[in-house]
Amino acid sequence: MLATLSGRCGEMTWEGKKVFVTGAFGFLGSWLTTELVKQKAEVTALMLDKLADSNLFRTGAASKVNIVKADLVNYEDILRVFNEFEIT
Repeated sequence: MLATLSGRCGEMTWEGKKVFVTGAFGFLGSWLTTELVKQKAEVTALMLDKLADSNLFRTGAASKVNIVKADLVNYEDILRVFNEFEIT
């Protein structure tokens, strides 16, 4: 079934779903993450470096996201994040 982020094309909702986002502090990722927060998803965002001017901070969505400092290329970091936040 096709589902968009807004759920208009299908019956899928993001409420309560655990979502792992890489690039959440970049231009596109910050808007995606903000929308997921609005839809009440449980978002965990990977952060390598803090970007203070990210849209994620400007919208206030960062306070509603599990922010994890880790490196995407480090397998142990990613395994720890998935286990700690029970992302499947």
